[in-house]
Amino acid sequence: RNCMKTVRSGWLIAVLLAVVTSTAAFAEAEKSDGSVSFWEKTKVMGTTDVNYNFNFNKPPNSGAVAAAPGVGNNVSTGAGSANATSYLNQYRVFDSNANTFNIGLTEIALENSPTDWVTIRTDLDFGHDTVFYHSPGLGAVEFFDLQQAYIVLKTDIGNGLSFKIGKFVTLHGNEVIEAAYNNNISRGFLFNYAIPFTHTGILASYSFNDWVSMDLGVVNGWNNAIDNNYAKSFHGMLTIKPVDKVTLLLGGTFGPEGNDNNGNQRVIIDGTLTYAAMDNLTLAINYDHGHDSSISPLMTGWQGFAVYAHWKPF
Repeated sequence: RNCMKTVRSGWLIAVLLAVVTSTAAFAEAEKSDGSVSFWEKTKVMGTTDVNYNFNFNKPPNSGAVAAAPGVGNNVSTGAGSANATSYLNQYRVFDSNANTFNIGLTEIALENSPTDWVTIRTDLDFGHDTVFYHSPGLGAVEFFDLQQAYIVLKTDIGNGLSFKIGKFVTLHGNEVIEAAYNNNISRGFLFNYAIPFTHTGILASYSFNDWVSMDLGVVNGWNNAIDNNYAKSFHGMLTIKPVDKVTLLLGGTFGPEGNDNNGNQRVIIDGTLTYAAMDNLTLAINYDHGHDSSISPLMTGWQGFAVYAHWKPF
């Protein structure tokens, strides 16, 4: 086991060194011909989430830190932490460990636009939360995930058709992976269990006018960096802004998600209505309806509502 940890750590360090070396070389090449350097065109963003939660029910010792996979979410099992001791909050995912300080997520994001029509972005995630959304196909590196890695190609077709190619977060839901950008350190049941976290594929985006836009693409499926069957899934979202301060999102994902199964289709319909009531108050309602007969003969569908109120006191 120690040997495996050493190999995994060595692999991660090698990847990071390769990234740093490549970007440094590219920056030097840019400077040599008098143009703007790589780092001068690069946005560096990041968050760190360290949290604590207490469960008054004092759950019993589980003996291990384990992931709580959602409906159809192909998340890691957390087996790499089998020697740890934990007290688990039932039905929780990102905040599953009770009565403990937790290093949830540290994220470093790099975004660069070498030209007006190309944007490159990479999100490197470290911490306990990565266990729950780590994408199958990216290896079994503990507490690390390549959350996003994509390139955006912009065209002058119409009002501006663009293509996102690579790995990117889902269009669904009203919540996000990073607690720093979320309304709370925890996540609702819909985000934890009803929708995917990320997709790998190609996504086309187009704005018809100031109040209607659409995203539509073909992806490997739910969270899969490498597809688990021979079929692809369709992923899309329609964004409507009928009046000022109101945004309506209507979308879905359709395709087979079972391992080596191209027949059983998984369908998720997702809708979110957001109202920016005041500068410091945002209200939202999210609805999800899903179906997949390959999950279990006893449970083939799921649906739920979530209501949000986000108030900034300062």
